[in-house]
Parts: sequence; C-alpha cells; structure tokens
Amino acid sequence: SSDSSHSETSSSSSLSEGEVRVLHFDGYDWDRLTKDDLIGSAQLPVSMLTRHWRRFRLRLFLDHHDTADPFLSKDAKRSSIAVRARWRDAARSHILVSVVSAARLPIMDRVQLHRMIEKGISKTT
Repeated sequence: SSDSSHSETSSSSSLSEGEVRVLHFDGYDWDRLTKDDLIGSAQLPVSMLTRHWRRFRLRLFLDHHDTADPFLSKDAKRSSIAVRARWRDAARSHILVSVVSAARLPIMDRVQLHRMIEKGISKTT
C-alpha cells in the first residue's frame, strides 16, 4: 500500500436543474510504459457542499475488483481519497475541487503480476 499527495484544482461546467448532483471521482494508478489501471471510484453528493471549503475523506470503492482476491491487500480495501470542495458562486452553478491526498492505494501492477504468475503455475501443474 502507499500514500501519495496530489493537488489539482478545477471548476465544473454549469449545473442545470434536474441533473444528478453527485461528483464522481475515478482513481487510477500511473504507469510509465503501460495503460493506467483503474483502482476505484468515489462519489460526493453535491448537497454536502457549501460556499466555504470543506474537506471530505471518500472511500474508493473497488467495484471492478474481486475484493476476495488474495493479492489485493487488506489495506487496499480501505483505499480513500481526501478532497476539498466548495461552491464557487452563490448561484451554485460552479464547483471548485482540490484533491488533497490518497491513502492505502493498491499497487495494481503487483496485483496483476501475481495473478499472471498464479495462472502460469496452475497451467503447468
């Protein structure tokens, strides 16, 4: 598992009435030579935002992973990101978000390597 810090601030496009009001975050690993792997996703209901910065710790759900996978560490099942978010304007049409940190992220390449080795061993026996 690893802890990392990353900061990136952006604003969303305007929200119109009737839209689903949830911020969706996807967490990816970073690979130099291969495709980045999706680790998990998190959601933040827009109803929790105010005009003042608030910090949120969001659990990354590993929906696309088998959480019973022995190569996925127990810590990885508690992966999370910390974000700060607020409404940019009184009209609530734009949101500012800052991703502060990520914690207990699995090293996806290691998980995939172990799976490949296990498949190779089971095929040869």
